[in-house]
Amino acid sequence: MAEQRAIVIGGSVAGLLAARALSERFARVTVLERDDPSTRVVPEAQHFHGLLAGGLVAFESLLPGFAEGARVRGGRVVDVGEFARWSLEGVLLPAMQTGLRGIAMARADLEQLLRERVANYDHIELRANARVAGLLGSAWKITGVRLDDGEELQAELVVDASGLGSRVPDMLTRFGLKPPAQDHVKMDLRYTSCVIRREPRHLEGKDGFVYTPCAPTPRGGAVFALDDGRYMVTLLGYLGSHATPTYRGMTEFARGLPDRTLYALLRDAEPLSEPATLRHPGSVRRRYDRMRHRPRGLLVIGDALCSINPAYAHGMTLAALQANALRRVLHAESDERVLQQRYFSEATRIVDVPWSMVAGADFEFSGARGSQPPPHPSVRAYFKRALRAAARDKALAQAVYRVMHLVDPPSALFAPPLVSLVLGQPDTPAPRTRSLKLVPDLG
Repeated sequence: MAEQRAIVIGGSVAGLLAARALSERFARVTVLERDDPSTRVVPEAQHFHGLLAGGLVAFESLLPGFAEGARVRGGRVVDVGEFARWSLEGVLLPAMQTGLRGIAMARADLEQLLRERVANYDHIELRANARVAGLLGSAWKITGVRLDDGEELQAELVVDASGLGSRVPDMLTRFGLKPPAQDHVKMDLRYTSCVIRREPRHLEGKDGFVYTPCAPTPRGGAVFALDDGRYMVTLLGYLGSHATPTYRGMTEFARGLPDRTLYALLRDAEPLSEPATLRHPGSVRRRYDRMRHRPRGLLVIGDALCSINPAYAHGMTLAALQANALRRVLHAESDERVLQQRYFSEATRIVDVPWSMVAGADFEFSGARGSQPPPHPSVRAYFKRALRAAARDKALAQAVYRVMHLVDPPSALFAPPLVSLVLGQPDTPAPRTRSLKLVPDLG
């Protein structure tokens, strides 16, 4: 296999990271992008994205020095507990040093840096305007792809990184195979974002503030510094609750949040861009791991495998963790059937935990619908109690930061010392989110 080709369908973050992992096993890796990335407008680029601490560790493993490259490009490499205030489910976590690094950076800039780093590998080819029309091979073995212009490209391994809209499940039906079953949680998420001028008085000097939606109010939002003179504000709503795409509409939407920080900021700030909107159905998971028969030579990564409610900012981190799993499996296995089985097994373990965390929170909103039941109520009850205790205890807060940034699994919160801390405190309401000071009497 060392002299053969691997093909990646899609030049997404997941696709580029997969190409980097494949480059250590294959002499030639071809990434097929539907459009020309130099002219493509990515809807997500108009909304803020951050790379969680677990994601940055995975990025650095695949591309050493990525964090420094991001810093040179204007990104912020930050301690996740210091640069912003985090309100999770209505509980404000302590501002503290965590030792966990994340990247706050415009999505377009981060993707451009990633693309340049991957393109530096001589045996990785990034091919633009290459649209995949079908798979080559049979129900037993995928041997390449056919482009919409009729060109056929042979490969030993094909990796689908074409995102939530992947057509690969339908392509499999042409071989008489059933497409993978899907799990889903429908939330009808809508983003509205704009850039505002940043003033020294804003957010008490903090670089950001995050307020995650907390049932029963299906609204949330975040603000992060782009540079010394600008903030990007993103508001989000579920299940029919969304901001009118005007600055006034954003301000009024923020007024309906239980916390007043984003409302106060928008009322006081000067808008620098027109609001942009984005719609996302919720969480969708394709269960390739449960297919009774999978053709050899096909793997799936990123949103094509599992697209989790983007309000939780897991997407790029999960893609990076899956790419690292792919890298490990490629080094460990030579038999393609065992390789495929082990990859989907590892990818499933990576996705299981955040899927359960997000589904548990999302099912608490009236109107949320899904194909599988939420986690057991006792698990959610313990997690909520741990959050309330973390507002008062920095050791617990450190553990919560590690879980929310996908460094540790939620099971880490069940370690005996932490259980003692959680259960040893009276379960009274923790200090809830307070509005950060801005200007008096905003009404």
